[in-house]
Amino acid sequence: MRKLFTTLIGLTGFIGLSTSAFAQFEDPFASGNDLAGELGDAGPQESTSEIIVSANSIKAGETFKVALKLSHPPKWHSYYFNDGIGISQVPAIKWTLPAGFTASALTFPAPHEMDSFGLNSYGYEGVNYFITTITAPADLKAGSNLSFTADASWQICKVNCTQEKASYNFSVKSADTTVINAAYATELGDYVAKHVPTFVVPDSLKVGAKDENGTITLTFVSDNKLPADLHFYEYDRQLDAQKPIKIKVTDKTATITGARNKGNDFSDEVPPTREFIRGILYSASTPLSGDNHAIFISSKWGAPAKAESATMEIIKDVVKPEAKTGSDNAVVSPKAISLDGTTETKYTLLTVIPFALLGGLILNIMPCVFPVLGLKITGFAQQAGEDKSKIKIHGMVFALGILVSMWILAGALIVLKSLGDDVGWGFQLQNPVLLSIILIVMFAMGLNLCGLFEIGTSMTSVGGDLQMKKGYSGSFFSGLLTTIIATPCSAPIVAPVMGFATNLSPLPALFVFTLFGLGIAAPFLILSFMPKLIQKLPKPGAWMVTFKKIMAFPMFAAVIFFLGGYMSITGQTGGMWLLTAFLTYTIALFIFGHWGVPYKPKATRYKSFAISILFMIAGIWMTVNSVNSQPDKSTGGALTTADGFIWEKWTPEKVAQYRAEGKTVYVDFTADT
Repeated sequence: MRKLFTTLIGLTGFIGLSTSAFAQFEDPFASGNDLAGELGDAGPQESTSEIIVSANSIKAGETFKVALKLSHPPKWHSYYFNDGIGISQVPAIKWTLPAGFTASALTFPAPHEMDSFGLNSYGYEGVNYFITTITAPADLKAGSNLSFTADASWQICKVNCTQEKASYNFSVKSADTTVINAAYATELGDYVAKHVPTFVVPDSLKVGAKDENGTITLTFVSDNKLPADLHFYEYDRQLDAQKPIKIKVTDKTATITGARNKGNDFSDEVPPTREFIRGILYSASTPLSGDNHAIFISSKWGAPAKAESATMEIIKDVVKPEAKTGSDNAVVSPKAISLDGTTETKYTLLTVIPFALLGGLILNIMPCVFPVLGLKITGFAQQAGEDKSKIKIHGMVFALGILVSMWILAGALIVLKSLGDDVGWGFQLQNPVLLSIILIVMFAMGLNLCGLFEIGTSMTSVGGDLQMKKGYSGSFFSGLLTTIIATPCSAPIVAPVMGFATNLSPLPALFVFTLFGLGIAAPFLILSFMPKLIQKLPKPGAWMVTFKKIMAFPMFAAVIFFLGGYMSITGQTGGMWLLTAFLTYTIALFIFGHWGVPYKPKATRYKSFAISILFMIAGIWMTVNSVNSQPDKSTGGALTTADGFIWEKWTPEKVAQYRAEGKTVYVDFTADT
């Protein structure tokens, strides 16, 4: 026992030094806040919002205004009603009003043009106000305290997009006279004049519009000289914002010409043709109607005439995407193209059947599955002299383990997809908790294969011995483990098939996943039902012990393979914590495997077990720290390979930029990213 405790003291000291050094590694130069400030994207990005009401009390039949104030984080933006792309979630408010009250559509201020993911777009930065007009009923009685609820939602974007929301409750009294809130006019007065469109079009301005041969032309004729900085922000996506929109101002006449919107790579929806065109006419330098720099204008197709009164009411067949709370990215559905620029091949259920089977077969020689394959072949060799019917049952139970785990994963994926989550094949390996468990189990299996510990049947369910034992539970576990660790190694031939399957209805999707599982299980089923093939395997003997130890190396190689994906989720810090946990688990298993064996005295076994538990607890604590770690933030850079290909860090903005330029983009996407 003295040697045991001397060894433990040395190991404990080593762990302490490792943890201390690791703590220094985690933050070598500066605080996390300093680093976040340097990178700009680190940490959560949130806009701030508030509701500002124009009246303290309201008279029957009169109106008051409510402004949603949005303050964007630096370099982030939100979108105008017509974002120019067709995919964005624009600011919106759902109102809960007292009986008889009505709320107008949200009035959007004049936006500005900007680059959004490489495409031309319209939106807002900094501080902006989105205004709703509330109208009281004509029979409203004075003396009540009226309650209003505004549930607001919006999206802000930079490199990625974030959905945000806020709920506001406020009260306004009903009275014989409307009492204005002076704070509203103080804060919004100048902003309203310069940015919020008026619906009063001066008699001096006439508007005409024509739609010919795919080109839309608006003509503005005024009795006064028109400013040179006129802009027109169209409302219903009639104009294609991704093609040049030309503005020509000559004294008292202005023309705006652009292509009719027929969809783009990000939104192939073609907006319906209107009997009119409407939007915001804006000049930053010159008021266009009284003190207002912006006018909301609607014009029917035809020669210039006095503009008709218009509102920002949403036309029913203008479909705007609804905000999805809990989603961190804009929903982008570009047209699929292949590397040669042609449209991607469409898969059908019949065409994916051979690919699903073939993909499962190929998976058996991939690095994730190969260690399990080797152990299972060894198991067949060990069973060569057994009853043939038992061997067949082993093969079927192994296949059942593969299929059960395949059905569980596929079912979870289908359910998540139906709920709107953007997940794909291998999604479970994007969860750091599950991935850390898989890594620990595989690492423990490798240690067991090396002979570091032998712990009998009670623990072999997490080690390599269970892979080789004769019990049916061992075969079933092998099948479960094979599916769990196989997904990141799915060959390229499988990726489109799995993507196609997740978009099918549940039963056809499960059918495709079942075929994939049968493809994985096929070699083992063939061996179990063809005893002559098993007899050609080497006879059981000492070679099996050597082979078992050799198989520890591909198992450790698989751990390294998975660790790369794990660190892409938790960052280098998370990887270092997990590696330190591996060391701690190794010490625990070494103690238990060396001093906890049956031939040691009972007191020694109990003490070694207790000490092993303590190291296990320390390892679990380190694993929790690892799982909770965040990815390392870095600006990244381009990598040029020897064959001249340029690889850049993936961002939606880069993809959109290159696609807008007509370039082919190849994305290296795996299950762990």
